Amino acid sequence: MKVYPDHNVMSGIARQDLVEQELDALKKILEWYQASKLDLRISKIHYKELEGYGDQKRREDIKKLLAGYMNVPFVDDQELSGFHYQWTRQGGITYPRHEDDPIAKSLWGVGLDRPDTHHLMLAIRAECDAFLTLDEKTILNRREAIEEQLPQIRLLKPTEFISQAILDKAGKVIWRAP
Repeated sequence: MKVYPDHNVMSGIARQDLVEQELDALKKILEWYQASKLDLRISKIHYKELEGYGDQKRREDIKKLLAGYMNVPFVDDQELSGFHYQWTRQGGITYPRHEDDPIAKSLWGVGLDRPDTHHLMLAIRAECDAFLTLDEKTILNRREAIEEQLPQIRLLKPTEFISQAILDKAGKVIWRAP
């Protein structure tokens, strides 16, 4: 099983400032990862979000934590599709034309902001089974709409993930049967 933790999850692990139940669930998830029972994936977006941190020590602590995980392939949420040229007697104007990634476009349609959309889009493109987040204001309150449009991924808090996952006979993490 492939799992993509949101930036708020990874920074919370490094800071150790999460509520106890979520931190305990994350410790269990990390144990499973270290025992090769599941894959944890991150992206360049995690590092980009660190640029806004004023606290250098906190930034370095999170970078060290991130260095231990596999990166998903990076894909931009837009692609340059060409240019539009408009010429008049006074001169010309050139406008770039962008094509939005279909997954990103769908997520923007439910009201996600660009960083959250990009994280989730990358997780879906990397065929992750779960997206772990503690973002109740932006992501989890839109969970139903997102999962309806993009049913290939589950949006979960770490505690929810632990309650829905079990180990199979081979010792790999799978979804608990309904």
